[in-house]
Amino acid sequence: MAACLVALIIITPITLTVPPGAHNVKGTVYTRNDAQAPTGIPVLINNTINNQSVLTYTNGPPPKPGAYSSTINGTDGDLIEVTSWNITHYGLNRSQLTSTTTELLAILNTSKKETNLTINMTNNATVNAGNTFNFTVNITMIGVEDGTGCSVTIGINTSLIIFTGPDTSTRSLGNIPAGSFASTAWNLTAFASGSTNITANSSCNSDYRNFDNANSKTAYNITVIGSVLPQITLEAPENMTRKKNNHTIFSYNVTYQNSIENCSLIIDDAINQTNDSISRNASQNFTADLPIGLYNWSVSCTDSINKVNGSSVKYIINITGNFAPAVSQVYAATPIDLTAGSTKEIECNATVLDSNLDDLVHANATFYDSSSTYGSPDSNTSHYSNASCLNISTNGEMHNFTCKANFLYYASNDTWKCNITATDNENMTSTAYANMSINQLIAIETTSSTVDFGNITVTQVSQMQTINVTNLGNIPVNLSLFGYGGDNQTIYENYSQWCPHGFIDLDFERFSKEESTPYIQMHNLTTLPKDSNLTIQKVIDPSNITNTTGTTYWRIKIPAGIGGRCNGTIVFIASAA
Repeated sequence: MAACLVALIIITPITLTVPPGAHNVKGTVYTRNDAQAPTGIPVLINNTINNQSVLTYTNGPPPKPGAYSSTINGTDGDLIEVTSWNITHYGLNRSQLTSTTTELLAILNTSKKETNLTINMTNNATVNAGNTFNFTVNITMIGVEDGTGCSVTIGINTSLIIFTGPDTSTRSLGNIPAGSFASTAWNLTAFASGSTNITANSSCNSDYRNFDNANSKTAYNITVIGSVLPQITLEAPENMTRKKNNHTIFSYNVTYQNSIENCSLIIDDAINQTNDSISRNASQNFTADLPIGLYNWSVSCTDSINKVNGSSVKYIINITGNFAPAVSQVYAATPIDLTAGSTKEIECNATVLDSNLDDLVHANATFYDSSSTYGSPDSNTSHYSNASCLNISTNGEMHNFTCKANFLYYASNDTWKCNITATDNENMTSTAYANMSINQLIAIETTSSTVDFGNITVTQVSQMQTINVTNLGNIPVNLSLFGYGGDNQTIYENYSQWCPHGFIDLDFERFSKEESTPYIQMHNLTTLPKDSNLTIQKVIDPSNITNTTGTTYWRIKIPAGIGGRCNGTIVFIASAA
């Protein structure tokens, strides 16, 4: 058998990647008036892919001073960004690198918003240890638009130079109009020997870019020479603190290169007590019981080597004793309309001032009418209470409370008081009230919307039917009523019933408030409201609702010539009894 040979050839494609290289970029910068920019205008070319940048300047000869050209490292297709700026405006443009020369123009037509920062300290300055000096920063708004939400921050080596007294490294400057400047200064104290830098950085919420990096300045190589006092920071109680009790813990922190021999608590410029066991760079305490009064306090410390004494700033503390909270500005919306047969949420608000700041416990409210008193038991008619009002906001000494109660529909039509009492944690209280009034609520409800007289033979009188009427208001009411045929008063006002075959006159449908009244003696319907001689009392005690529902008794006679299923309307009207 002959052998068969098969040859398999595999071809693998090879992709060649062009390595990054220098690419030419050139263009022209124009002002917002379409004129070419002068020479010397900065142009920043940035490859957004590899984040490499090249800074060049317009340097074209007349008549094209706005021309620029440079090279940047990149790959064909990389996205580059060209930005140019002058003192008030900037322009920006983007394109992809081409294999030849990429041309990009820039138009300075967008307003600049950036800060230019200067400081009052020069490089290589010297400061004697223990001396306090002023570090001032001026911030000018560059461009034609205002800066908003501006601030400045300084950075220092706080082991060598510290803030004098309570301070922060950042200052808010608010808004700075275009072309204007704001100034701020820190008091700094040289603390320990050595060299450091002080850097100031400014910014505004409205900043887009800081093109010239003019928002940052550094004073380099600031040298502190000589010895320094112990640096004492008062921690608690804070300056201008008020306390209701006289037992006070005074906290402080002392920082120093050498060890500390002792520290003393100074009350009203006299030593109150001294501590010989001191920890550096740590919070530590003195404890003192002071009578009610106003005091200044500070801490003085002495080192163990040079016997150098350092004193802190002075803070003021006011030992006041406990004061009852003060209820003010009680407010209740008035007059009030209750809800028929249901409840209505009534709200009363008050502001409570607690001069002790931290001991207000709660507030409660009592609502009562002229027939009741603050201490009376709760009654749905005349007395409601809320033992736990809601503290909806607190601002320092001021607490705002809202107190609510669900009033039933038969709460008395009267003048009410909303009395709010605030209590602190030593059971000291104060009370204030506001007047409010509850309007009359006249409301009734019938037990059924339909009265069925049944099937009645012509000339016959129906069986007695009843309609019960309940008082759902807060005053006794008198009932009057009228009627008409069908459901259209205008068309059938002179009838009591509309029938497919004829009409029944008003005189044939009659009512009484007594079940035993004969038909002939009952009152007939009329076209105008007619007094039923029935008075319905309001609810006084929910466990005894006698006389809060009234019953009317009804009969009808069918005259000759009437046929079919008849219907009519009875209207009940309630008025104040």
